[in-house]
Amino acid sequence: MHDKKGIDYGTNEEPFQNVIAGAQFAGLEPWVAAMIRAQDKMGRLSKATRGHKLTVETIDDNLVDLAVYAIIALALHRRNGITMSYVREYLNVGWPEPVSDD
Repeated sequence: MHDKKGIDYGTNEEPFQNVIAGAQFAGLEPWVAAMIRAQDKMGRLSKATRGHKLTVETIDDNLVDLAVYAIIALALHRRNGITMSYVREYLNVGWPEPVSDD
């Protein structure tokens, strides 16, 4: 899910760009900004546990997003000078190529 959304939010150089930009705007550490987004998902899930019907995103969608934001927060917290190319090599994964605006 993160890879799919990353096409719209991130860049090839920085897949977490949207979280980092939000952190900079709010004057927060990037990993803290990711946890705030995770808290938004927890809020939705909390409402669902009290009988509120989620209409835009399902419970499954919110649980997956919550997991992704937790992993993003962990990656940003651990980063401390580690480049994304190092992370890609370490994980042996590639990020999706950006979609052309044409």
